Amino acid sequence: MNLNIRINSLYKTGVPTKFVIRFAKAVQNCYKHEQEIHLLLDKYRFNPSREFFKCPLQTIKSAFENVEGVWWKPEIVKKINRKKISK
Repeated sequence: MNLNIRINSLYKTGVPTKFVIRFAKAVQNCYKHEQEIHLLLDKYRFNPSREFFKCPLQTIKSAFENVEGVWWKPEIVKKINRKKISK
């Protein structure tokens, strides 16, 4: 999924402010991995019924490290998008 599209869809569905992606992973079965990460971060929930967490960024990155996948690299995405535009 295009991360810019995902950011815009999240901003329209209840995220209170715009945000910046610091890191991400391309994974198989994203729902399963999202649940795993939420379980690892559960004690940091801002509100028990919401998907917002208050903790150091490194804590979140450590949770991502437990998930199999390919780390997102912004420079690669920019190069791919430039190639698509130039075609």
